[in-house]
Amino acid sequence: MTTAGHRDGPRLRLDADPEDVGRGLGQLVVVVLELLREVLERQAIRRMEGGGLTATQIDDLGRALLEIRASLVQVRESLGLSAEEAQTAVAQAGRLLAADDDWPGPRAAADPRANFRGAGPREKARTVP
Repeated sequence: MTTAGHRDGPRLRLDADPEDVGRGLGQLVVVVLELLREVLERQAIRRMEGGGLTATQIDDLGRALLEIRASLVQVRESLGLSAEEAQTAVAQAGRLLAADDDWPGPRAAADPRANFRGAGPREKARTVP
């Protein structure tokens, strides 16, 4: 990044390689999708543990979550990101979210239950009458 003189003061100019920008954008897309997947998995677990789903609904939910994981692998590969690069990017995002008690942190476990750590203080507060 460089600055250039300007009447109103120095202007910032970004000297970025388009390939690096595209790769960074791809990482951002993967991170957002992975975080969304984790939220969906945690919500699915809550619904299953709540007892309001039939066995068929639980099976359908499990299949849908597996399809989401497979789709994310395809997206990651289409963007030219390795699994390690994606996990590193998700871990960096996780560190940014670490102050949130409800955030369990990024996990690559095959079992969606591994992403569930229980209700955080905010949810506990919501469920108390």
